[in-house]
Amino acid sequence: MASRIEQISHPLDLDEKLNLHHKGWIIQPVGKVLLVGLMVMGLLGLFGEGLLSQQQVRQGTTQLSYEKFFRQYGEMELKVQQAGVSGRSAISFPLDYINHLQVTQVLPQPESTFIRDGQLWYVFQADQNLQVTFYIRPQTRGNLHGSVYVNEDNIPIHHFFYP
Repeated sequence: MASRIEQISHPLDLDEKLNLHHKGWIIQPVGKVLLVGLMVMGLLGLFGEGLLSQQQVRQGTTQLSYEKFFRQYGEMELKVQQAGVSGRSAISFPLDYINHLQVTQVLPQPESTFIRDGQLWYVFQADQNLQVTFYIRPQTRGNLHGSVYVNEDNIPIHHFFYP
């Protein structure tokens, strides 16, 4: 295959702009590779619910599972598990973090919920293991950094929400 485009002289007054065709032939495969790469990253969870998005953080006996990348106004799960807990357990979120989210459901239902010292507290009765799922809906887009406090454990949490 020749690297140059054959230019033909003809009597018609046509502005073919062959150099633009040549540039397009170079750019087109690059665009295809970028598009396929974006599709693969999306399938892997770049836009939520996939391998790239799923986060599991362990600290002490506490495990937190959540989506790092998600869509604004989509409903996602934030799961909290703590082993070796009996009696009352508390999970709290700073208000400057939770104000960017809408908590639609908490399973199991908390014994009590209250706000104190800039934190939203959920109190549960646990037998051996604490397992709580928060169904939340992001209300903002962009980066969101916060913390989840489970009894004595402070676990940092980071999200990126797409519009």
